[in-house]
Amino acid sequence: ARNAQYVEANFPEGNRILRVGHELLERVSAYQDGSNEVRTAISKPTPENEEAAWRKIGPSVALLRECYEFAQGVEKVIPDVLDELCNHAGDGDAGRAEKNRGLARLLADMMQNAFAFDALKASIPAIQNDFSYYRRTLSRISQSQDAQIARYSIPHDISNQMSLFYAYHNPMVKTVVDSATQFAKDSGNEQV
Repeated sequence: ARNAQYVEANFPEGNRILRVGHELLERVSAYQDGSNEVRTAISKPTPENEEAAWRKIGPSVALLRECYEFAQGVEKVIPDVLDELCNHAGDGDAGRAEKNRGLARLLADMMQNAFAFDALKASIPAIQNDFSYYRRTLSRISQSQDAQIARYSIPHDISNQMSLFYAYHNPMVKTVVDSATQFAKDSGNEQV
């Protein structure tokens, strides 16, 4: 219990990341794919069919953007946790072992969340398909006069970054591993 309190007090961003991660996992597990609407819009390309597809995939694409931004947050928290674990492990603080257990648990929970997200992504092919359709039609979406559709428009640079992120089979685990690897390279700490 004390290690959890230490983490809450000293790593509020880590706790926020875990909370948001669990919420996103629940939402991704209930993913509403637009496969039928996208298929219709591709096979019978009319403005009405395209708008129906956009309306269907818009909220899903917004969720995918949230997941991408969440991964960026994870990427920023991992080095802080690793720094505390690796660079202060030998400190004479009497409560260090308890604190390290809390930080190790935080790190393990973030990894578990990453594995769970990637497992969901792998089990829902519509995630990649919906986003691909979105990207192919992004220029028309951003020009839409329909405010409900236009609100799902994502700037091209962010859309490009999201595309690279989702191209990986395990994007969330890759984010965690890349962040930890970069920390190890930057720290030069032999304990890492």
